[in-house]
Amino acid sequence: MKITFLGSSCGVPQSDRYCSSAMIECGDRLYLLDAGAPVTELMREKGRTPDELSAVFITHMHGDHLNGLSGLVDIMSWYYKNADPAIFLPETEYIEVLEGWVSVFRCGGAVRPLRYASVRDGVIYSDGTVRVTAIRTKHMQKANRPSYAYMIESLVEGDEKRVLFTGDLSHSCEDYPSVASEKEFDLIVCEAAHFDPLRRTEIFGKSRTKRFIVNHAGVRISKGAMPELLTFCSLMPFEAHVVCDGEEVTI
Repeated sequence: MKITFLGSSCGVPQSDRYCSSAMIECGDRLYLLDAGAPVTELMREKGRTPDELSAVFITHMHGDHLNGLSGLVDIMSWYYKNADPAIFLPETEYIEVLEGWVSVFRCGGAVRPLRYASVRDGVIYSDGTVRVTAIRTKHMQKANRPSYAYMIESLVEGDEKRVLFTGDLSHSCEDYPSVASEKEFDLIVCEAAHFDPLRRTEIFGKSRTKRFIVNHAGVRISKGAMPELLTFCSLMPFEAHVVCDGEEVTI
């Protein structure tokens, strides 16, 4: 399994970091986790195209995780006409809004129907290559809106791997998925935008993982917090580092 971090910023893109998106290659299939802009262009820079996608998984409906989806849907509607990924959204009532916006790009023309699906707790996707389990978090609890972490397991014989993407968490980190300390992981990818990691070392240090990647920290880094993030990584009882845009991680 190979993960390419297309965008690792949060909220606001930085000069060297775009907003959240990760490309996952497993077996002969390709997946996206989040679709921060400009996800389509960043995929093309890596030599991959939308018609290769098997599925797209959105953690929550904030723009920095979602703004690239309209462009992706647009270009799949008129150019990559063989593209047929399952697109998992935590709030499917916004599909009509999304397609209406894409229709504007098409001068009011019809948008090609795509396969949308709603996210819920538990296993939401399995295609024989990966199994994806959604885990509810509390990032948008005050707004009474859903957000999710995703556990992605490779089902490829001889290459069985397990990865956890936390998505965005609450400020208390009380919603850091308990599965992180219950199962063995090859990699955990954790956001670092909404809390001070140095104040949560005990929570993250209990994770059972070979590697730990700090993601979604662009704004924090731009404000001079890289030393604190590096200190946090040094305190973890496993390999940990802060990811950069374009970085490819093979597990």
